Amino acid sequence: INPQEILIDSNELLLRFFPSFVLCSIFIACSEFVRMDYRKKLAETVKNLSKSNKTLSSEISDRKQSEGINKALFAISNAVNTTIDLNALYKQIHNLLSKILDVTNFYIAIVKHEERKILFPYHVDQEDDSFEPIMDFDINNDSLTGLVILKRKPILLDQKSLDNRFSKIDSWGPPCLIWMG
Repeated sequence: INPQEILIDSNELLLRFFPSFVLCSIFIACSEFVRMDYRKKLAETVKNLSKSNKTLSSEISDRKQSEGINKALFAISNAVNTTIDLNALYKQIHNLLSKILDVTNFYIAIVKHEERKILFPYHVDQEDDSFEPIMDFDINNDSLTGLVILKRKPILLDQKSLDNRFSKIDSWGPPCLIWMG
């Protein structure tokens, strides 16, 4: 065997398979490109699914909260129609609201406009036991209860709003973090 023949045969062999080598390289490059594109699309899909999951979780939480509020309102309506004793009704309202709100400090105020007084027939408070009727009540004064009566709608104040309000006027009772009336 002539060594040159082997060299030539090797070169011919290489030349013969060179197109396959090029195709194989192109295939590997394309595969890598497809894999990179797939990873990019997968990452984008995971990101979109995560965002959708958070939105769905928020919607489920909101729906559960709405259902809880509706149940409490229905139960309060039912209690109004079935409870004979007002004191028992007040306790039941307090108990039902505790399922949807923090009512650690809670009172029910009744306004008697003609007598200009506010009565507190039911109250629970951790610090303040003084819930005497407010006589000669003026709805334009600076009390939060008076503000609710004046506006005729619910009011929710956070700590910043309360601090701002009470930096200008005196407050009744101990300071609170959130007030709703």
